[in-house]
Amino acid sequence: MKDLSSRIRTILSDTPEHERFHVIRDICWQIEKGLFNCYMSVPDDYSAEEVRECKRTSYVDNDYGFTYVSNGPSPFFSVFPQYENAYTETIGDGEQIREIFERLSSPEVMRAVLFIHKKDNRYLFDADLLAAECSIPADKIESVIGVLMELHLVAEQELEIDEKACKLYCSEPSLVLIAMFLFTDQIYYDKGYRYQAEWRNKPFLT
Repeated sequence: MKDLSSRIRTILSDTPEHERFHVIRDICWQIEKGLFNCYMSVPDDYSAEEVRECKRTSYVDNDYGFTYVSNGPSPFFSVFPQYENAYTETIGDGEQIREIFERLSSPEVMRAVLFIHKKDNRYLFDADLLAAECSIPADKIESVIGVLMELHLVAEQELEIDEKACKLYCSEPSLVLIAMFLFTDQIYYDKGYRYQAEWRNKPFLT
């Protein structure tokens, strides 16, 4: 593993910065093929470039975790090792996760969330600007900002301008939310799979 880790670090160090994430994902695809090779024959000439150009996805699922590979315009590679009851402990009764989706179910909140992610980190704005840009009625803007704060997407700042107290908000875009949106999009994905492997014998949650 030390030799492998050292080789990967060298490859990435020698790769131009704008290509590094593509190279990382290509390496991850080789990992996916390696997992399949543990159980079945996978052609060596099945290149990462071919995978990147297709619209299909891939996954491996067994009692020790699962992978999920998405292709198309927003490709990603994810791996979820499963350690004992960690999934159950993290998800719990599901209520906290349900509350997050409940907050995002509001059209006004979703428009505000997208607004935040279209701005640079630490972008300053006031409630009136958010209401105007996201078509949020005056009677809902306070609750929308409250949700943004609960989701840690904005931080409140109070300033004094011309001896008048002003309340501003500082944007804090979330890579976790962007990842969740890209992953959630796969729920409706119905174009089939390039490779899929289901070797799980036990439930995800206990």
